[in-house]
Amino acid sequence: MTTALVTGGAGFMGCHVARCLLAAGREVVVLDDLSGGYRDNVPAGAHFIQGSVTDAGLLAHLFTEHHFTDVYHLAAYAAEGLSHFIRAFNYANNVVGSMHVINECVKHQVRALVFTSSIAVYGASQVPISETDLRREHLATSGTSRRSSLGRQTCGPRLGTCST
Repeated sequence: MTTALVTGGAGFMGCHVARCLLAAGREVVVLDDLSGGYRDNVPAGAHFIQGSVTDAGLLAHLFTEHHFTDVYHLAAYAAEGLSHFIRAFNYANNVVGSMHVINECVKHQVRALVFTSSIAVYGASQVPISETDLRREHLATSGTSRRSSLGRQTCGPRLGTCST
């Protein structure tokens, strides 16, 4: 059986991804610091680790112990109303944390890394938003920090349909 890591798995999107993976018969490890998610969101059957993507030692240990084949990186902080007050936290979590996750994926030859972001990378544009409309002057700090984590975009295998 293959094992997937879901960072931010106690958050809204992460718990749904974890649930779908479990429904597909996968082993799931959820890593979340609970700064924006809730322990009760983590689906039964997932192995929950309370910790942060900024903890490089913890990530190295988890990757070595669990031999992840897939990583779904949803751990990010995107409080747009507050982001300019907490820039250091946003950058540490969103940029440095993403770098730690990516480095471990490369080191352990993970089959697929699925990285998610938020609408914050598009700034304060009017909706609907074009994916080509990435004007820097409109980006809040959480959008800038998530956007700087982007680099090469890789998609993993589809999860299929999951009804929850």
